[in-house]
Amino acid sequence: MAEITIADIPFKVLLSCFGTEKVEIMELGDTGYGREGFVDESWFKRYKTTDELCQQPYDFGGLVIFDGQIGRYTITYVDGYYQVSSSQKDIEKIQHELRSRGITWQERRR
Repeated sequence: MAEITIADIPFKVLLSCFGTEKVEIMELGDTGYGREGFVDESWFKRYKTTDELCQQPYDFGGLVIFDGQIGRYTITYVDGYYQVSSSQKDIEKIQHELRSRGITWQERRR
């Protein structure tokens, strides 16, 4: 397994880097929702792909936690950083996409 760390970027920007992939949300927390103040993964379970999540109107402006699968990638967001892990080949693929968008990352050796 290979892993990279991506500093805080908008969640929808990160999602769009993966193209159209299946999404499985295990945990999600966002504190930016109007009067209610907090939304969790139950609000987004009906969205099954990265495209569907990117096209829905909510912007995830108060994201505080995310744990899930995007295709063959495991993604965790905590304390302003995304941890992305997958095979070395898959990590190289996402690094290429991130590089093309000017998004930086740090590699993490296991």
